Amino acid sequence: MAHRKIEDDVLPAAYSSEIPVVVFTCTRWGSLLAGHPNWHSLPATAADCYRYALHNQAVNLALTAPQSVSQLEENLSVLNAPKLSTQKVQQWQSYAALIYGTGQDAFDTQWI
Repeated sequence: MAHRKIEDDVLPAAYSSEIPVVVFTCTRWGSLLAGHPNWHSLPATAADCYRYALHNQAVNLALTAPQSVSQLEENLSVLNAPKLSTQKVQQWQSYAALIYGTGQDAFDTQWI
């Protein structure tokens, strides 16, 4: 959700080449769950993050790291959830853009 460029730069090529994609850190180390001062709605849940990750046709598997049975059940519920609407995809993209910022924070590496 937070790493926006992958959807334009990597996933279409992987899909067209039939290369399976496994995604991880879907909650961006929990930062997507914490909210943002400029976001005036509820922050994403872990299930929202996994559902968003799996909405892309190139993604075959999303790794999760639940800390309890209830978190595992929430994560697995995504497998039976309806497809995300275009409006919901855009909502989470806007939210994630706030969390990601410029991409130059402690979680990100600028490759030269």
